Amino acid sequence: MLLASLCRVLMGGTDSMGLASILIGIEREMRQLGIWESTQPDRIALSSEMPFCYDTLSFNQWMQFVLIVRFRTIIDNRAGLPSTCNILPYAAEALGDVKEDTSQLLDLIKDLDGCFGNN
Repeated sequence: MLLASLCRVLMGGTDSMGLASILIGIEREMRQLGIWESTQPDRIALSSEMPFCYDTLSFNQWMQFVLIVRFRTIIDNRAGLPSTCNILPYAAEALGDVKEDTSQLLDLIKDLDGCFGNN
């Protein structure tokens, strides 16, 4: 939660450097948990218009191939960031089947949400 507070303080709501740090942490945790994939889903699966692409992707795939990619593109292009982000409730449910301890990953996702004013 410290990172989320830092995000809000540094830029009046959202800090690209803090967000990038959280995204790196999320990737690291997903890799450690063995839920980071080496093969990208096909274009059709990635083009779903449903929230979280839940009809075509697993939560892990959505995080890796949609959310993280989009946020990194926004950061790289210095584009405007979304005003809200509320992933934690879905993440907690979706990661419930992972046998390893996902608490650190969930904390990072909470920090991610917090960068956008969600608490």
